[in-house]
Amino acid sequence: MSRISQHAAGLPTDQTIICVCHVGARSAAVTAALNRAGWTARNLAGGMEAWAAAGLPVVDQAGGAGLVI
Repeated sequence: MSRISQHAAGLPTDQTIICVCHVGARSAAVTAALNRAGWTARNLAGGMEAWAAAGLPVVDQAGGAGLVI
């Protein structure tokens, strides 16, 4: 969230940006800021906790089984 302005130039303008955090609150704020600034952004409601609770795959950086803690 604190680094979004540093990376704004690298964000796509021709694609929807999906914002994700642990429970969805911080990513909702980033989504709103991106939409106000002209990007098309959507928030993953409930964040990674909801994703994992829905039984959707969670992987780590090496491609192994991930964990939402």
